[in-house]
Amino acid sequence: MAWAFRKRIKVIPGVTINLSKSGISTSVGVRGASLTFRSDGVYRNLGLPGTGIYSREKVDAYGSQGASRRGEQGNDAPTLEPAQESPDHSFRSADPVQVTSEGLLGLQRAVIDARQQREELLKDAAAIQQSLASLNRVALLCKICLVYC
Repeated sequence: MAWAFRKRIKVIPGVTINLSKSGISTSVGVRGASLTFRSDGVYRNLGLPGTGIYSREKVDAYGSQGASRRGEQGNDAPTLEPAQESPDHSFRSADPVQVTSEGLLGLQRAVIDARQQREELLKDAAAIQQSLASLNRVALLCKICLVYC
């Protein structure tokens, strides 16, 4: 039995980075319709989620190698292959500093900034909850004083 390695990292909804033995690729799109950008070209992925029926077709290749490959492909009919099921839950992605390329530096910065803003907002929310609890205690004491004084 052969072992395989595959890791999908969800960057933002609709964008995943795929790590496997054959290299790194990026997929953009929704379940059932996406584009995959690999070192050997761009692939269009269409399918019916949950059925195992899908079509994967090379759309474009990088450089001049793709033009010669396209000429060699006489068959334009998409091939049907069994789909590999992937769960519908999201995974916590790796640190964006570790996984990036020159073309994704802007996206990397946006993810880092969003994480920092989230942490700041969580701290602010905790401080607001503490203040609200204190105000509720003061309001209760005032009501008690009004009733008994």
